[in-house]
Amino acid sequence: MPHRSFAEDSLKENLLKSNDSPAHISAKTLMVNKTEEGYIAEGEGDVLIYNNELSLSADNAEYNKKSGDVKATGDVRIESSEDILECEEGAFNLKDQTGKVLDGVLFLKENNFHILGGVIKKTANDTYSIEDFRLSTCDNEAPSWSITGSEINVVKEGYGKIKNAAFRIKDFPVFYLPYMIFPAMTKRQTGLLLPQFGYSRLNGAGMEIPFFWAISDKADATLYERYMDKRGLMQGLEFRYTDDHNSKGEFLFDFLRDKIGEKDLTDLSQAKISPFERTNQDRYWLRGRMDQELSDGLTARLDLDLVSDQDYLREFEGDLVGFESRPDLKEDFGRPLEERFSSFRRSALRISRDGEDYSLQGSGYYYQISDNQTDGEISQPLAGIFYSLLPTKLSQLPLFFNLTTDYNYIRQDTGVKGHSLSVNPEISYPKQLGDYLKLDSSLGYTGNLESYDAPSGNKDSMVKDAYQAKVALSTILERIFAFDWSDVTKLKHKVTPSLTYEYRTLPEDQDESPWFDPIDSGSKINRVGLSIENLLDASLKNEKGEVSYSQWAQFNITQTYDFNEADKEVWEPLLATLILKPFKDINLRANAAWDHYEDKISTAVLSLNLAPQRSGDTTDRYSIDYVKDADNNDSLNLRADVTIVNGFSAGVLLKRDLDLKYTINNSFWLKYQAQCWSIKFGMEKETANNSIILKFQLAGF
Repeated sequence: MPHRSFAEDSLKENLLKSNDSPAHISAKTLMVNKTEEGYIAEGEGDVLIYNNELSLSADNAEYNKKSGDVKATGDVRIESSEDILECEEGAFNLKDQTGKVLDGVLFLKENNFHILGGVIKKTANDTYSIEDFRLSTCDNEAPSWSITGSEINVVKEGYGKIKNAAFRIKDFPVFYLPYMIFPAMTKRQTGLLLPQFGYSRLNGAGMEIPFFWAISDKADATLYERYMDKRGLMQGLEFRYTDDHNSKGEFLFDFLRDKIGEKDLTDLSQAKISPFERTNQDRYWLRGRMDQELSDGLTARLDLDLVSDQDYLREFEGDLVGFESRPDLKEDFGRPLEERFSSFRRSALRISRDGEDYSLQGSGYYYQISDNQTDGEISQPLAGIFYSLLPTKLSQLPLFFNLTTDYNYIRQDTGVKGHSLSVNPEISYPKQLGDYLKLDSSLGYTGNLESYDAPSGNKDSMVKDAYQAKVALSTILERIFAFDWSDVTKLKHKVTPSLTYEYRTLPEDQDESPWFDPIDSGSKINRVGLSIENLLDASLKNEKGEVSYSQWAQFNITQTYDFNEADKEVWEPLLATLILKPFKDINLRANAAWDHYEDKISTAVLSLNLAPQRSGDTTDRYSIDYVKDADNNDSLNLRADVTIVNGFSAGVLLKRDLDLKYTINNSFWLKYQAQCWSIKFGMEKETANNSIILKFQLAGF
């Protein structure tokens, strides 16, 4: 007969501390069966059995401490590794983490899976088998969508396998699959990703199926199979690796054997892409970025950008389904690719080592001309070495010496190739004049030696030199203002006016270099300039009293008078630069040049990004990019992604040439985001192509 120990209204707890006992028990009423080493616990919801791995609560339970078996009834709830299993009755083993229940509900937190099952079995740690089930990631009892079936097997951080799967919207079945596999993981795992579908007038209907490969903890890859019924199969590869914060790389390659083997310029839809011929059927785009720390203090930086033809990015890059969903190299590395419609693609490699007082770099550049607008006469500094000695004090003298040297091997497809060596020593003299003024002066020399193959086929060379001097007089005015707003305690306004004179002389008989040359580009210099730099810094103090500083604003203005122009246009354009970043959700950068003789802004660049926070932990995003160059080419890019109401958001993208009054790209999308699903519809219109996309996503998959 079992022995009744206590029957009290207060909670009675028996801590089982023997080596063969895996659990603790507490209950209002606890009976002990000494022969079977078991316990009968009763408590109308107050029964609790727990160990380090799980806890079980119920109205009633029978527990055998030797075998670890538990039989529980009445509002049974088991919590294990943040997963929850609820039922009215079940049998479990606390030692091997197995069990079986009837008519239960299983919640897997990592994927937010809610699974109802007629029979739920936990066959091993983090492995479940469920019969007659319904699965959803929706939190409500009447889910917006669900998957039902006869049997499901789920392995956490693995895969789920379903038999006789029916996908339902509400209770209405939409489609049926006799067998289905899906990922049930939150960590990086090898497997298929969700496909994407779309349509464009130029490329036809398309489908892209990505496959993710978790190579190691430090490397992974994504393979893309993208079929377009008018163009064929495009295969893509992304490869990523990271060694540490300072060493990482990301490379992307896409290849297509185009069904349209040769471009037909008599076809209006193809002629609108660009006015240039295309005869290649094999088409590709290779791009990437790499930052890598090497041995002996060396670091390498690689930029890669090669494309098969000038039309490739115009036809495929803008697709809402395609590359816009690929990784953003600018965001990951801070170095953007060339603009989509640029006439060239730039690749570069730099290997450098920086010491305390010097910098040594080896570099090479390659500019791929892709639009046939040039004849190939562009300088390609394929290999070069750069050395810089930072300002070093000369013994006991109040002088500083610095030196830069630069060597390049330069090649042109159809022009002159050869070698260029530049040496640039400089002596500077900084001097504080009283309490308020500072004088900075320098004297330098530039010598260039160039050896090249002349058009006649003979070797030729030239030596060019220049002398330059610079004197700058400046002062610093600053004031600190008390400022009590949010976590800002002080503001400091710093103004630095500076008057600068520059002079450079050149021998009159020097020939022009066959390549770009800083001496040629600057020619003689004889000018004076006035500049004013404004800085606004904020001092912030957090709740712990820790102080930090942030630069809210910078405004610079410069005006130069050129003595070389005599009675001509002696006043150079007035230059102004403004940077505003008072909060994390506002970033404004702008610069402009005002032409005094044309009475207009000759060049201007504006970039504004806004990301205001909204209620419900949502963020709107706005951006404006405006560029006006010296040739009066105006372009404007506008983008907005705005939360509307109740999960609805809308976005628009406009790229327009203001000078030609020509819209380059016009896109619109509408998205609805629910708790457990989302749907996005988008349209994109370009001169040569129109695209639409419908994208549906299920949370947890």
